Amino acid sequence: MVNIKHPKKFGDLPDSRRHDAIVQEIENEKQSDRAVAIIGASYVDLVLREAISVRLLPDDELMKNLFEDRGPLQDFGSRIQVAFALKVYGRAAYQDLGAIKKIRNGFAHSADAMDFNHQDVALLCRGLWYPQKIQYENRPKPTTSRELYVRAIALVTDLLHENLLRRKHGMPDAAGILMAPGPRPGTKRP
Repeated sequence: MVNIKHPKKFGDLPDSRRHDAIVQEIENEKQSDRAVAIIGASYVDLVLREAISVRLLPDDELMKNLFEDRGPLQDFGSRIQVAFALKVYGRAAYQDLGAIKKIRNGFAHSADAMDFNHQDVALLCRGLWYPQKIQYENRPKPTTSRELYVRAIALVTDLLHENLLRRKHGMPDAAGILMAPGPRPGTKRP
């Protein structure tokens, strides 16, 4: 039997420059769309676990019970919901993470050939808030669905990383991850 180590938390990833390496991997044009969708979402999932963990009691057994072995925070969707409830991020990140999850699920669970030009995937990518509102210095604005998805992964994880570092140094959360889109026409803000 082959023993494959699956990273269960951010620290399980192999390199201290893991963020840059993973973003470069999903930006690589040689990667298939399916690989980009799944690797990107898996990375966000690990960073999200870390962002939740730093807000909880530092108890290894509790973390294992929550995040592993059918624990209530084992799946990506549960982590997205709980992190939003804990105010780890604002509504924009919440919406983008929900779209990332749907895109990942589309690629992971479809027997059909999938790519970022698929009508449903492209629609979700065009609705991603962060890559349309935040511009990286010296980088062209993303135009394709795949570029929007990759940029959303990079931006959300960058901002979550920033807050992880801020929390470790006793600083307040940065505003970037707490952003919220304006209300939809015809709706009221809570």
